[in-house]
Formats: sequence, C-alpha cells, structure tokens
Amino acid sequence: MTMQRVRAKGLLSADQRARNKAIHEFVKRERPGPDELTAAGNYEETLPFEAYMDFRNLIHLLKTERERQGLTLAELSAATGMDAAVLSRLETGRGANPTIDTLIRYATALGQRLQWDFGPWGNSGRKARSAGKARGRRKGANARKEKLHL
Repeated sequence: MTMQRVRAKGLLSADQRARNKAIHEFVKRERPGPDELTAAGNYEETLPFEAYMDFRNLIHLLKTERERQGLTLAELSAATGMDAAVLSRLETGRGANPTIDTLIRYATALGQRLQWDFGPWGNSGRKARSAGKARGRRKGANARKEKLHL
C-alpha cells in the first residue's frame, strides 16, 4: 500500500510562503544552529529537552525490540517497505523528524503498536503556549518501558 502525500499550499498566504522560502534558503546555505537561528529572529523556540528525550526513548524501545527479535535492518526494511538506510538514520537519531506513518510501520513490522498518551510537563516549569494550546508528554513512559507497549 502506498500513501500519497497531500500538500495544502493554499493554506499559507503569499507573505508566509515567501518567509518560509527565505528561511529555507538561508538554512540550506548557512546551516546555522538553533542559537544562531534564535538570535536572528528566524526561530522562535527549540523543542523542549524533555519532549526530545521522550521521542528518543520511543526510538530506543523500537530498536531494542528489533534486536530482541533478532531482526536485521535489512529484514525490517523488507517488512516495512522502507529503505534500510532510512531505518538506520531513525535509530541513530539522524532522521530527526520521522512521520507518524514511519513510526507505525516500524512498530507494526515488530508485531507491536504505538499507544498515544499525553500529560502535564514535569518539573521543567513549561506552560501552555497560549490558552487552549497545551503541550504534553507521555505519562509514565518509564513504567511502560518494561511492558513494551508501543
């Protein structure tokens, strides 16, 4: 089964598209880090470390289960229909922004499923960005680690 990516170009104004294009060209040309982007005013906020670690924990659980089952990346590639290099980058953290489809296909190939959860931020003191727009994290990730409910 192949999925077609839908692009909604009509949702952005001409000014927004121009700004996004300028930022994309700048990043491609200069390859700045988050500090440089923030200082230039082109990058508002980095991903909270706590959220990043939740994501990395999920990837670690997937990789650990793959290894527990004795599957190679080539075998997982055949089961998911994704290139082994893509899977390797995902496991090593170089594929920093996988789609939900990618994560579900990986888990499904292992005979597992992803479970979605959210909860309040820990002791980091983070608050919602604006009313009605709270950001969350998985509650009890460490407790579920042993059960491996993906």
